[in-house]
Amino acid sequence: MMPGRAKDIGVGAEGTMWVIGTNKEGGGFGIYKMKSNRKGYKKIAGSALKISVDKSGNGWVVNNGNKIFKHNGARWEVQSGRAKDIGCGSEGTMWVIGTNKVGRGGWGIYRMNTGPQITMWATNTQKNFSWKENIQYALVV
Repeated sequence: MMPGRAKDIGVGAEGTMWVIGTNKEGGGFGIYKMKSNRKGYKKIAGSALKISVDKSGNGWVVNNGNKIFKHNGARWEVQSGRAKDIGCGSEGTMWVIGTNKVGRGGWGIYRMNTGPQITMWATNTQKNFSWKENIQYALVV
């Protein structure tokens, strides 16, 4: 059990943990990074709804305006595109759930233009739709 409460958690491939807290702020909720001694968290300026951590330990967030930001170690840098959620792969790929509704399943899924391409797994919001065996699905970006 880790200390604290969180709305979302991201852990990088090298073990760095970032969390979206439960304290409301302008862009969603407060952002925290676990201290290197694993005894508590450091408050990071800014706020968001969703968080992930890249292979280098940098936090990536999506705020309540669907804007994407990457923390460069000193400050947040706005990224191109808009998203509802974000995920960082351990080898460097970046994935987002877009803001555009598609088909019966919900929102578009996109690989950001960083890192190598790998296999991606996803679910959708419709109970009556399921992935079928022996059928290849393509992700168009």
